[in-house]
Amino acid sequence: MPKMSRRRGATFLELPQSTGPLAWVPALQARLTDLLTLTDLTSEQARREVLIGPVLTEAALHLRARLEIEYPIEVADNLKGTLDYLLQTTHHLLVIEAKHADPTRGFMQLVAELIALDKWTDLPDATLYGAIPLGSSWQFACLQREKKCLIQDVNSYALPRDLETIAQTIIGVLQA
Repeated sequence: MPKMSRRRGATFLELPQSTGPLAWVPALQARLTDLLTLTDLTSEQARREVLIGPVLTEAALHLRARLEIEYPIEVADNLKGTLDYLLQTTHHLLVIEAKHADPTRGFMQLVAELIALDKWTDLPDATLYGAIPLGSSWQFACLQREKKCLIQDVNSYALPRDLETIAQTIIGVLQA
């Protein structure tokens, strides 16, 4: 369960972090840096393929986690949709909702997905995690299932600069 503190009305999450070295991060960071100079990232699809997909596939390979892309979920008639990405290990999962450039809309969609996952999954973990990559900026959130409390982290992390932190968080969430 993440620790929380409140400062000036904003919520800062101390997300689970992997402490082990991630040998694949420097090479991916260099590749992303090169790709940013060669690719026009004006569409959501371009950002998903160039910036989001490579990070998630490396994390999935590192953990031997299941990676679902465009994963349909239906809990009820009014609670259904498609998750952009779902990373799942034996006891934990992380949903990633890729958005064009609207963090409010992205967070609201992530909230709906976390609520649906809360009803859908029988995993015993008390906290469900999500991420909202807005192009090269990533933000994390969580649903504390017992308290029915949704929390959006005020921090955001930029790719490729903060790839190490993003990767350590993804790994940490899925290993917590």
